[in-house]
Amino acid sequence: MEQAGNSDLFRDNKNIKYLGFIPQTSTPGRNPDGLPVGFVKDVIQEDFLASALTTTRLSSSAQGIQMEWLGLNCAACHTSEINYGDKTLRINGGPAQSDFPAFMVNLSNSLAATTNDEAKLTRFAKKVLAQGGFNEIEKQGTKNTDRGLYRLA
Repeated sequence: MEQAGNSDLFRDNKNIKYLGFIPQTSTPGRNPDGLPVGFVKDVIQEDFLASALTTTRLSSSAQGIQMEWLGLNCAACHTSEINYGDKTLRINGGPAQSDFPAFMVNLSNSLAATTNDEAKLTRFAKKVLAQGGFNEIEKQGTKNTDRGLYRLA
């Protein structure tokens, strides 16, 4: 998903740093998505969604649906870094520089902008629907808050 005021990704390292979180590079096996410190991805088999999503291509699995969820753990708010020259000292367990209220406001603004701006919505849908086949009907379906943009982001 893009930031509200431009076409840069919300997860862009500059934006993550601006919000006070610590960006990380992708590490196979440990952090393949390159999530910031304290951000976690869970993949959960959710059988109850099989019947809830009967009108979408996502409902084809009789066994339920695997959903990816993004969350935060303690490290998001309790890890910081001090930079001096070319050295960085990471402090685990202390107060972070993160601004969680600003994160939530900016995330909400990005969701609204993506929903209301056809060009942003198209770019978003092409990214998240790429494997299943992007089309205009699926793109419009991402606006549905029960199973769309708010769940996919």
